[in-house]
Amino acid sequence: MPADTILAIALGKYKWVACTYDRATTAAEFRTFTTSRAEVERLVRTACPAVVVIEAWKYKHARRKTDRDDALRLAQLEALGQLPEVVVPAKWVASGGR
Repeated sequence: MPADTILAIALGKYKWVACTYDRATTAAEFRTFTTSRAEVERLVRTACPAVVVIEAWKYKHARRKTDRDDALRLAQLEALGQLPEVVVPAKWVASGGR
């Protein structure tokens, strides 16, 4: 996948929907997977996205509300630069000899 790939994940109670979105072509691919850490890790390794967007809000102004629609909308908003960025710092490892 190119560096312009966005991985958007819409959260559900038992299943999640991932949208792999290409900024250049606006092509979107969808995948439904179970809510497990192993599945998320596998998805990120497979897609190699430039950015990952995870649903943290409710989009209430849509006529049709599905996880697939939410994932696509998240990816589109990210492509337009309309989502705030959150930088995740590197994992801190405590040293034994302070």
